[in-house]
Amino acid sequence: MGDFNSLPWQKPRKLIEADGFQSVFSLLVSKQPPTVPTSEYRPMLKKWQRLAIGKGLSADDIYVRGLSVKDAGIFEEKSDHFGLWVTLET
Repeated sequence: MGDFNSLPWQKPRKLIEADGFQSVFSLLVSKQPPTVPTSEYRPMLKKWQRLAIGKGLSADDIYVRGLSVKDAGIFEEKSDHFGLWVTLET
């Protein structure tokens, strides 16, 4: 898992996927949730940044290989990124 600061189609995440790892969110839903910015951080952005980001970007993920994903989601704490969680089965 990680704070990749890259979007799902960008190189860091594509390299992870090329090694056989899968996004837990892509296994559960067709679209990954926005993970940045949180509601606390959004007001700190400049107007052009808010326009560019829109409803948010998926800059973080959890990747698995060889495990079954039961559930996954996001939570908000004191950060510019939402936290991620997953429930796995072997």
